[in-house]
Amino acid sequence: MVDWFNLEIALTGVCTLVTDQPIGNSPAKMHLVIVDGWENSRKPNRTGVDGEQLPCRHGAMVQFPLGNLPGAGSGGRPRQGKGVWYPKRHSLAFSFVEDSENRPELNAFKVHPELPQHVADMTKIAPGFASLGGSDVLDSNPHSDVLANALFERGTLSFTANEAEAWVFSSVLAAEPVVVQGMAAEVILTLRRLSSMTLTASRLQSGGSPRRGNPGREEPDQLTLVATRPNETVRMTIAVGCEENPLLWEESQSQTPPEDVDFRWHYEIFSPAEKVRLRDALGDAKLPVPRRPENKRLAKGRNCFPAFFTL
Repeated sequence: MVDWFNLEIALTGVCTLVTDQPIGNSPAKMHLVIVDGWENSRKPNRTGVDGEQLPCRHGAMVQFPLGNLPGAGSGGRPRQGKGVWYPKRHSLAFSFVEDSENRPELNAFKVHPELPQHVADMTKIAPGFASLGGSDVLDSNPHSDVLANALFERGTLSFTANEAEAWVFSSVLAAEPVVVQGMAAEVILTLRRLSSMTLTASRLQSGGSPRRGNPGREEPDQLTLVATRPNETVRMTIAVGCEENPLLWEESQSQTPPEDVDFRWHYEIFSPAEKVRLRDALGDAKLPVPRRPENKRLAKGRNCFPAFFTL
């Protein structure tokens, strides 16, 4: 009998999530788009869509348990610890082998009913700029500000709330300020009763290898996870974090600013033409980013949030 496992894919940091319809309307699939917040910030005289200096560099990583790789513990392969991929101009394709006894609807794509209340929903924050359906960011050859993309059509989308206090987005691009209670620090995609999961990283135009030490490889790289014991929960993370805290360690209260300026990276996902339109709409105003009322600070230092756009 083949052991099966439950898989949690945590999406955290500046992950741009694009659903086929607004997050509150029962979408049937979700795209992940990762902005290139590393190389772009190093370009001379590069500023953000609002003309201001870009936030600190943000890098992307895919983190996975080494113990769930096939053959872990044999041939000198580690049983414990975490491995990391660093995508660079890649399409990330996930495939799942589900337990043969699964009902087809078990892993049908669905959204936790409370999730829409706890995320940065761009259809409310910037309704005129919430749709990426006409953009190339979801294609196999997106514009140069896209580091990686992926598509999810299976699983249940839930969340981990940051704290109970509210975050507020200004009304620069909306009719009124948007208040989000307990904004999600991470969005979690859960799939149940899997026999295996395979992640394939294929090059986008001018891409590199997602593994360090393999420059110039043309063929796709693959990563497979399997169960090590019956009915275990395996967790992997896709994170887009700042260079000051790349491994997402918890930080002290004094280190966390009351305003999440890193949220501005989400607006860099737009095409050059859309950026011009957004800049014109802003005028002299600043981009709407989440801010804590009364200058309160986060206890755990987590202040990079995913955002939801729509097709």
